[in-house]
Amino acid sequence: GGSGLSDSHPVASVQNNACRRAIKGNFDALPKADLPILMQWLASSVTIAKLAIKWQLMTMTRPNEAVGATFDEIDLGKKLWVIPAERMKRNREHIVPLTDELLELFENIQYINQGGIYLFESLDGNGHLHRESPRLALRKAKFNTTAHGLRSTASTILNESRKFREDVIEAQLSHADSDKVRSAYNRTDYLEERREMLQGWHDYLAQQEAKEWPRGRRSNPLFICFQSREKHCRRWRLDS
Repeated sequence: GGSGLSDSHPVASVQNNACRRAIKGNFDALPKADLPILMQWLASSVTIAKLAIKWQLMTMTRPNEAVGATFDEIDLGKKLWVIPAERMKRNREHIVPLTDELLELFENIQYINQGGIYLFESLDGNGHLHRESPRLALRKAKFNTTAHGLRSTASTILNESRKFREDVIEAQLSHADSDKVRSAYNRTDYLEERREMLQGWHDYLAQQEAKEWPRGRRSNPLFICFQSREKHCRRWRLDS
């Protein structure tokens, strides 16, 4: 069209995707081209739900694993988040390496934390954030994805990059290992390779957040959204 935007451009993708209602289903992956908008939305203000979404996106964990995170599970000395077996879908301890970016996010989480037990506190101060809160926040902002779908997005992008072995990506997603023997003894599942992979993922996310828009700030869908007077920004409004 006359806008000069290709189909692969983030703004074009928003026109295609973000105005649609999220399709019902648990695992709708965020379209890759919408990641810049998601990252800029996450950075635009601080809420506990947004911090939980960012933590989950960066660690590639499941929504309930992220919202239930406790300060006891964080080992700052070893730069690890150790999720106990009873909190994991497969009833097996899961270790997440913490990059400098995750440690910085952890500091921000700590800064607004009140109770000192859960990283992501419920608004009434009773327990942790509800597991549906991240999904509802994404839906309210009209992202065509679910909190669980962000895992699919990460997996797709990392697999397509061809920089990391599939086994390493699967281990980070804590998917079942078909080789039961290897599952039994390899509890740390490629920890250093996963640390390197997460660093690559976080570098990629930082690049997405820094993306410029073709007609400057005013063509950024987020800016247009926040400029609109509608309380919840019912749809992305794009200049034609």
